[in-house]
Amino acid sequence: MMRSVENARVALEDGDADKAIKMMISADQLCARVVAPPTIHGLAMRVISDAYVAKGELADAKKALQKGLDLCKPHDGKAGMPEFMRQDLNGRMGDLLMALGDIPRSTQASSRSRMASVITKSRMGGLASGRGSWWARCSTCK
Repeated sequence: MMRSVENARVALEDGDADKAIKMMISADQLCARVVAPPTIHGLAMRVISDAYVAKGELADAKKALQKGLDLCKPHDGKAGMPEFMRQDLNGRMGDLLMALGDIPRSTQASSRSRMASVITKSRMGGLASGRGSWWARCSTCK
């Protein structure tokens, strides 16, 4: 999953938003099928949103971010959740909320500054990488 996210991010950096969107739609479907951890699925929604913004499809970008938030919300505040999981979840939800707030401003941003934002925020997404298996085994989050 994380490889797909990275490949889509690279395609987006190279200016191929359509390729990134296609890869992340496939990743979204895979996440739904295997019930991926909300932080990982939320990261996929974040990257697809960045691709939609790069294409100028702001309504679709907002829908993707809202979907990511909707995936994370049921787990927020669960009793017994280990601290590192709570931190990952809070970080992902914060990233999604900030991106949702930045969408109206992105219409005025140059494509260069938008790409710098995508690169920086995608790297922030690494917080959850490698920890997804813990989410799958968390009995309080199922």
